[in-house]
Amino acid sequence: MTRRREDNRVLVVSSSDDVDHGTTTATSPLEVLRAVLRHEGEDRSAHDVLRSSLAAYEDWSPFSNLAYETRRLIDERAGSDRSGEIAVLTRHANVEAAREHLRSAEAAVRQMEKEHCHETPIWNELHAARYGLENATEVRGELEVLFTNQERRARWIVDHPSEVAWLKSSRSASPVQTASQTS
Repeated sequence: MTRRREDNRVLVVSSSDDVDHGTTTATSPLEVLRAVLRHEGEDRSAHDVLRSSLAAYEDWSPFSNLAYETRRLIDERAGSDRSGEIAVLTRHANVEAAREHLRSAEAAVRQMEKEHCHETPIWNELHAARYGLENATEVRGELEVLFTNQERRARWIVDHPSEVAWLKSSRSASPVQTASQTS
């Protein structure tokens, strides 16, 4: 088909030569055009190809798959987002409060020993305070590792703005949100 200013022309091949077998088949040009319009044969019309290509853009599932894959690659390269873990562990990492609790329990034990009494709840409180300090110290160590990982992630995100921008734009462009985006 030609596209010109004055007119358009449709050129139809109405015969085919099979050189290997020495045969020639001829079909009228109108029959060839009718077959094209009826979608006969393996080839589709340009209009159908265009229509199916445009219909693919109405389906957002490829974009949600790309967004999921982008999030996965960012997590793989930048490290996972640890902000949730940091928020949970921060409540248990107050070493100073644990030390103060231990000092208070030790003072109660010293007072108890001066008075020559041996009350079990005070000893239990001392053991709980020691355990609390050990636990808080351990959690603080875990938090330091998480903070380091989170800082590395933040630096990677700053150094790779296009990946992050694409992910943000794909979230706002898609009318269908995935479960991970809504939670």
